Amino acid sequence: MNNRKTDFKLGKDIIPLAVVIALILVSFSVVLSSNIVFTIKHYIGIFLVLLASFLYFLNKKAHIYLFSVILIMGFINLIDVFYVSILFRFTFITFNPIFLILTGVFIAFNDDFRNKLFPSEKTSIKLTTNTGLINHYKNIFNKKSKSELKEILKEQSKYVNEAKIAARDVLKEKFNVF
Repeated sequence: MNNRKTDFKLGKDIIPLAVVIALILVSFSVVLSSNIVFTIKHYIGIFLVLLASFLYFLNKKAHIYLFSVILIMGFINLIDVFYVSILFRFTFITFNPIFLILTGVFIAFNDDFRNKLFPSEKTSIKLTTNTGLINHYKNIFNKKSKSELKEILKEQSKYVNEAKIAARDVLKEKFNVF
């Protein structure tokens, strides 16, 4: 029997991707009903958004990286997803404010990304506490044998994640086991 969790819940972090897909659908309907044509920038942008859509369901971390690259490329007008281009030129660089707005939406609805960009005091304290706890476990585990440390690392062991991280680090440092 397969014990993998198969139910998938869409979070609010899909909203920026849904907005971009909506822009693409509007663009397709306008292009099909008028004499406006897509440029190579549009085709590249649409392809990258499709790839980001698949990655959203397959690998969230890769999705965040790719979507960030899409937003940057769109902001500096290397790609486009909408049939109308509102552009601002500053010296030799052209900016697309639609992607600036999309970046704001992306940051607002993606909690993990926002917490990495703008860590709160609570997050910093939690990270410090975890590091302190890992160091505490390292001091205790330095006296343990190689087999005891491997037992701690087993998935079914009752140890907390910080203890497992410490055991892994001690194995690397003391026994050169990776």
